[in-house]
Amino acid sequence: MGREIRTFADKCLTVRGESGGDSVPIDQYRCVGLFSQRFTLREVGNGQYEIRTFADKCLTVRGESGGDSVPIDQYRCVGLYSQRFTLNPPL
Repeated sequence: MGREIRTFADKCLTVRGESGGDSVPIDQYRCVGLFSQRFTLREVGNGQYEIRTFADKCLTVRGESGGDSVPIDQYRCVGLYSQRFTLNPPL
């Protein structure tokens, strides 16, 4: 089932092109109820979560970079640190 994740502009995070492939960018798009706008959270410990897409892939910071303005993609869940997110405030 999953939940929407909305941006400051009240738009939804969306897997580009409703693709189930690896390295597909996550975009901001108007909320229209697409499956590619549904995400689930999976706790991985220490208050961190994987954010999984409709294709059961993880949001992943591209290139495991700690820099600013780095895109976030959908990629298979393999336990990378770049696939861990902290929610603020916590659930």
